[in-house]
Amino acid sequence: MLSHVAVQKAASVFLHNKTVLLERLTKKRDYKSVAKSDVKFVTPSLVFQALLSEQKLGASEPHVRLGYTASRRVGGAVQRNRAKRRLKAATRQVFMEQSIPPGHWDCVFIARQTILYRDYKDLIKDIERALKRTILSPKTTPLDPQ
Repeated sequence: MLSHVAVQKAASVFLHNKTVLLERLTKKRDYKSVAKSDVKFVTPSLVFQALLSEQKLGASEPHVRLGYTASRRVGGAVQRNRAKRRLKAATRQVFMEQSIPPGHWDCVFIARQTILYRDYKDLIKDIERALKRTILSPKTTPLDPQ
């Protein structure tokens, strides 16, 4: 039986008869490697960074690890936690609706100060636009090794 912690760290989302495994980024080195990648997109409420892992390019199903961060520029602890909760809820909703290409993706969402006051629908649009311009873009999706 899975513990409460294991259930929080990994969740599967069913999309169009496909399963997407969503996990959390937990190590500082993972966040730093994503920050070094070239795949970035800035919106009024967040900064999105993504990295396609080279080791699992041939994966048949999508595997996504998500990380959330909010610096002290966002506000005190209460505001930073609220920003991260809003990001988590919005990304969960967006990933349930989007069809993510196969591969191993590491994604980091960095909250900006305006996320606290931005309408939730606009936040959803920001995340969808960031995904469409990065992960879902034909320029960043891996080629089939046929």
